[in-house]
Amino acid sequence: MLLRLLVLVIFLVQMPYVFGNDGLDVVFIIDQSASMSGSALHPTANDRHEHRISIVKNVVHRLAEHVEDTSLVHRISIVEFGSRVNVPISNLELSYDPSAPAGTMARNALWEIQAFFKSREMNNTNTPKGIKATLAEFRKLSAANTSGGKRQRQLLFITDGRPRVRRPAFTGRLVRMSRLWREIEKNHTNLEDWDITLWVVGLNDASNYWDSGDGVFWENLAGRDKASLAESSFPNIPARVQKIVSQWFGIRSVTLAGAGNAYYCRPYLSRIVFNAHFNKPGAPLKVIDPNGLPISVSAGTSSRRETYIRFVENDPKPGTYWLTHKNLRRFSYKIFVEEELPTLQFLGPLRTTNQNVETNIVFKVIQDGRALDVLPRWPIDAKVTITAPSGKVQTLPATFEGNGKYAAVWKPLEEGEHLFDFQGYFQVNHHGGTKQYELLDDSVARHAGRVLVVAYTPPTTSPTGPKTSVPDTALWLYLENPDPQEGLSVWPRTEKATLKMSLYEGNNRVTALKDLVTKPETWLRLEKMDKSGIPLLELPLKVENGYFVADIPIQLEIFKGEGWWYPDKLHLQVVAEPNRLPEGRELNGIWLPKEVEDKRLNANPMTVADIDIIFHWLLRVLIVGLLILTLGIPAWKFASFLLALLNISGEDKGRTVNLLIYDSMDDPGAAAAKKVSITGKTRLKLDRQISVTTESKTLIADYFRVKREPNKGAPQVTVQYRWQGEQKTHILMLSGRFCKNLEGLPSGNYMIALGY
Repeated sequence: MLLRLLVLVIFLVQMPYVFGNDGLDVVFIIDQSASMSGSALHPTANDRHEHRISIVKNVVHRLAEHVEDTSLVHRISIVEFGSRVNVPISNLELSYDPSAPAGTMARNALWEIQAFFKSREMNNTNTPKGIKATLAEFRKLSAANTSGGKRQRQLLFITDGRPRVRRPAFTGRLVRMSRLWREIEKNHTNLEDWDITLWVVGLNDASNYWDSGDGVFWENLAGRDKASLAESSFPNIPARVQKIVSQWFGIRSVTLAGAGNAYYCRPYLSRIVFNAHFNKPGAPLKVIDPNGLPISVSAGTSSRRETYIRFVENDPKPGTYWLTHKNLRRFSYKIFVEEELPTLQFLGPLRTTNQNVETNIVFKVIQDGRALDVLPRWPIDAKVTITAPSGKVQTLPATFEGNGKYAAVWKPLEEGEHLFDFQGYFQVNHHGGTKQYELLDDSVARHAGRVLVVAYTPPTTSPTGPKTSVPDTALWLYLENPDPQEGLSVWPRTEKATLKMSLYEGNNRVTALKDLVTKPETWLRLEKMDKSGIPLLELPLKVENGYFVADIPIQLEIFKGEGWWYPDKLHLQVVAEPNRLPEGRELNGIWLPKEVEDKRLNANPMTVADIDIIFHWLLRVLIVGLLILTLGIPAWKFASFLLALLNISGEDKGRTVNLLIYDSMDDPGAAAAKKVSITGKTRLKLDRQISVTTESKTLIADYFRVKREPNKGAPQVTVQYRWQGEQKTHILMLSGRFCKNLEGLPSGNYMIALGY
C-alpha cells in the first residue's frame, strides 16, 4: 500500500494542474565586425550579401508562423556587436491574436526588424561583451514570462570566429587572444546556469579564422553538434540554420537537390513550407501545386529585397509540386521543404484506470486543425504500444472510429504508470515503387499518453450521477451547467449565465466537500480562455450547497449573427490549488461524455472547449419564422413573377401580342388602332401614356396598368385604368379576340381588345 501511494505521489508531481504558455526564448547574437561586412582594413567581406541579416529575418518569420492558431508564445531579442554592443530588438513577443488576419504577426515582426536591424560596420570583435549582453536579454525574456509554462532558451550566434578587442576601445592596445577566450568561457558558464543552449554558425568566406583554431574553440565550448562552419556563407548558412531551427520545432525538413525543380508531397501532411534561399536578392521563383495552381507567398516576404522567400500551403494536396526558376546563371538557389505532420491528442483513459478491468485507449489525430479523414486510397494501419512499469512492452491494433479517433481495447495487468506510443503506417505507390510512411513524427508519437493503473475497486453506481465508468478512487469535476454537449441557451440581453460544477468520486457525487478538500471555497479557480488556450478572464468560483458555482459573462454580437445564426463558443479552464487533497488523491480533470471527449484545449483534461452559446430554441423558431415571412413572401412573389414570365415567353414564341384601343364607329376593323406591345410581358405601367379623343375632348388615363396571366392558347389580360379627374378605377378582363368598351367616356364608341 505504501509503495502504491509513493507511485501515485510521483505521478502527481509529473502531471501538473496548470498548462501554461509554452514557447521559445531566442536571442540572436550577430557579429557586425569589419571582417563580416568589409572595410578598408578588411576589404573582402565574410558575408558580402548580408546573409546573416536575412537568416535572422527568416528564423523570426518561422517563429511567427509557428504560433499561428496556438497558445505558444515566443520571445526574441537581437544583439549585435563589434567594438561596442547594440540591442536593436529587445523582448519582441510573438503570439497568436485570433482577431487579427492570418499572417499579421509575421508581417509586423518583419517590419520591426527591417526598421531596426541592418548590416553595420562596427570595427573590432568584442565577443565577450556581446555574449554577456545576451545573458541580460535572457533575463528580460524570463521576467516577461508571467503565465507559467515551459520555456526553451536558445542562443544563435553567427560569427567569423575570432574575437578582436582593443582596450580602451578603438585606440587602445589589442587584448591577448588567450584572455578573450577565457572571458568567453566564463560568460558561457553563466549561460549554462540559465539552461541556455548555444548554437554557433561560423563564416570563413574571406579569412581562415575558423580553420586556424577558432573553430575548435567553439566546437569544444558549444559541442561538435552545435558549432560548425558554414563554408561558404551561401548556401551553407541557410542549410545550417535550417537544421538548427527544425530541431527547435521538431519539424521535418527536406532539402531539394541542386536548385530543386520538383517535390513529391506525401499524403496526410498538415502543412508544407517551401523555404527558398538565394545567393543574392532578386531571384525569381514560383511554386506550382499538383493542380497547376501557384501557391501563396507567406506574409511579409519578398525575394526582391531579401535573400529568401517562403511559400506556405496548408492541408497540401498529395502529388508533385513544381518549382520554376529563372536566371540560373545569375542566381543560385537552396530550397528546403518543411513538412508539418499531424498532431496527436490523447483522450483516454485520463490519469487513472483500474487494474484487470478492460478499457479503451483513445487517441485523436489532428491534421491542419481538423480531425483526420482517412483517405480510401491510402488506408492507415494504426498501433498503440504500451510500456508497463516492469518494462514489458505490448502492441495493440487501433481501430479508426471516425472523427480522427483511434481506439485500442486494453486490459492492464500491472499497477503503476504506463506509457503509450501511437503510430500509423500507410503505403504510397510512387514512380513505380512502394514506400511506407509513418503518419506522425516520432517526437509526437512517442509517450503520447500516460495513465496510472490502480488496484481494482468494485464500482458503485448512483441513480442520479453520470455513468462515468471510472475507478471509484478517481476524482472528477462534473459540469452540471452548461451541458458540454447541448451548450448554453440564453435570451437576448442576457448578460450572464450560471456555471455549476460538482465533484465526483468515481460514480458518486461528493456532497461534504470539506471532508475531502481543504478549504474547498478557495481550491478551484475558473478561467475563460480563447480558442488557442490563452486565458482571457478569471471568474470568481464559489461553493454553494456542495456545488462550485460561477457567473459567466455573456456578450453576443447579435447583429453579426451570434446566438441565432451561429453559436458563440465558450472555452473554460479550471485551475486547482495544490496540496488540498489527502495524500495519494488527485483531481483527474473535467469529465466529458464520450461523444465530446475531445473538446479540450491543448489536450488539457482541466479544460472544456467549444461550448455553444445560442438563443433558446423558442426564440430561434420565432426568428426563423419572421425571416421566412420577411424574406419568404417577396421571394414567393418574385418566383411567381418569374414563372409567369417564362410561361408567357413560351406562349408568345413565334407571335406578336398587342393591346388595341380604337373607335368602333370610325375604325370598326381596328386598322388605325393604338397598339401597345405586350409580347412576352407580364406587367406594364402606362400611367399618362394612354389618351383618347371623344366629342372634341381629349381624355388622359392618369392610371393605366396591364397585367397578363399565363394561359395556353389565347392571351389573357387584366386592365385597370382611371381617367383624369375621375375617382373610379375601371377593371376589364380580356381574353382571346373578344373586345370590350372602354368605360368612363362620354360616348361608348371606344373599344379595347387583344390582337395577335
